[in-house]
Amino acid sequence: MNYFPGWDIRKLYDKPNPDHMEALAFFAAFANFHDINGHRIECIMTKPKYQKPAVNIFSNETPPGIVSVNAILIVHLSDMSGMRQGESLKVDGQIYTISAISYPLEGIARLELAGAAG
Repeated sequence: MNYFPGWDIRKLYDKPNPDHMEALAFFAAFANFHDINGHRIECIMTKPKYQKPAVNIFSNETPPGIVSVNAILIVHLSDMSGMRQGESLKVDGQIYTISAISYPLEGIARLELAGAAG
């Protein structure tokens, strides 16, 4: 007999996914809420450590000019799905282009955001 309706006692014996636990600790330590495309989303926004600007002349995905990665955005996939490289993203009023997407941990996306520097 289950004395707690809606509660599965077997979950107590499930081993948590280490990637999920690592991501939760990482977000708890470093995340803040940012306005992303009009939605308040918990994420980590930081500057890239090493980045050299690149000249973009012929790409259809971004406007011509000197383009560099201006920010790194780390989000939960549950908060932002369907993202694609080359799309625009408005973060705290600043418009960026997604230049690269990677998935360092389960359920986490790392976006490199580029903006025109000149």
